[in-house]
Amino acid sequence: MAHKLLRLAESLYNKPHLVTGDYLNQVIPYIESRNSGSPQMAVLESLPTEKRELHYNPDTKIGIVDINGPLTYVQHYGLCGPSGPSYQAIRDEVGQMIAAGAKYIVLDQDSPGGEAYQAFETARHIRELADQNGVRLITYVDGMSASASYAFSAVSHEIIMNPQSSVGSIGVVVKLRNTNEAMKRMGVEDTYIFAGESKVPFDAEGKFSASFLDEIRGKINVLYEEFVTHISDYRGISRESVIATQAKTFGATEAISLGLADKQMTLDEFSEYLAELKENGANMPLPKLFKLSTGEDPVKLAELQAHADELATQLTASEESRTLLAGNLADTGAKLTEVLASNDTLAETVASLQGELAELKTAQAEAKLSARTSALSAVVAQDQVEGLMANLSGLDDTAFHAVVGTFASAKATVEQSELMTELGQDADADASVQTDADTDPAAAATRAAIARMTRK
Repeated sequence: MAHKLLRLAESLYNKPHLVTGDYLNQVIPYIESRNSGSPQMAVLESLPTEKRELHYNPDTKIGIVDINGPLTYVQHYGLCGPSGPSYQAIRDEVGQMIAAGAKYIVLDQDSPGGEAYQAFETARHIRELADQNGVRLITYVDGMSASASYAFSAVSHEIIMNPQSSVGSIGVVVKLRNTNEAMKRMGVEDTYIFAGESKVPFDAEGKFSASFLDEIRGKINVLYEEFVTHISDYRGISRESVIATQAKTFGATEAISLGLADKQMTLDEFSEYLAELKENGANMPLPKLFKLSTGEDPVKLAELQAHADELATQLTASEESRTLLAGNLADTGAKLTEVLASNDTLAETVASLQGELAELKTAQAEAKLSARTSALSAVVAQDQVEGLMANLSGLDDTAFHAVVGTFASAKATVEQSELMTELGQDADADASVQTDADTDPAAAATRAAIARMTRK
């Protein structure tokens, strides 16, 4: 089994696929983990390949081909579990149903796509076979029909989608894997001896060569052109419209508007639609969903329908809750926007007030400096003011005014002495004044302070 998985992993790399990119990125790590010999994967490897049951009712002349899961050219173990349909199986089942007298064949699809090889050829073959025998092909998309799966949808005479399904991914993808650097780090180095420039895809440094990458791009472009033409021809829409989809997937409403589908119906509506097509009253439910044939117990079908109704009710309740939460979220977002706007306004106001406060502090400092300069100028000589202001700058207002008061007292004493001299007092009076000034402690302290200030 291991060698089969290794070959399967190799077929996923370096090869064009008509599959969604998300699915390819899920499958490859899964295959790699199985190739590593993980014990929990060993159980899956022992599963036998499923034999597909032919879902055809000769009474209704309606056949249903189950196209569910990853698509491959030949049948093998599924990429992530049970085996998916192969192109050979689809071709054979359609052929058997037409040979049995089928008038309507439903392609019941839920697939992300798959292998590019033989996808278009097989799809064209079943359409030609249907047209030659007057058989109407109807696709019902019950989940997804993407890439290679949509190539089969496109050849149907009618595409009907479940309202919650999607179609598209009209594109090609190749995932290249170069393990040379990893092998070198493990001490393994490959050497290629070859003839023919394109025999090996690597350059001298072990990277993919530019010519190899150009060749891959060329093959992708050719395959993409074939895909675009395939969709354009069978769906009757322009190539430009197909290219404009840019390999996106679309829900039912948008797909119908783009011409990628024709109608949307719930499962019940589609069952009623089939009932109108059949040639008698026998019912033919979709095998993938009901897993019942027309001969099985109808009670089981009723139970399944009841369960489906319960799930539909739960889904409705969930949608209502989601709508309510979305409304609450919108209200919260609006309130948050208001708060943010208010915060911006508040921040602007605070910045403005801070600017005004800085200007006010500057003005106060200038006024204080001017007042001190004026006060000092009134009690000392003008040429001493600047030096004294520098020395007194560190004093608070109380200490500064005390010093100014001392200067004022000293100035008054000096002026009194000069006044007495000018009035012609006798020598004794002068001596008396001098003696009093010398012996007065306050006057002595004043003179000392003035002397210190003027020396600085």
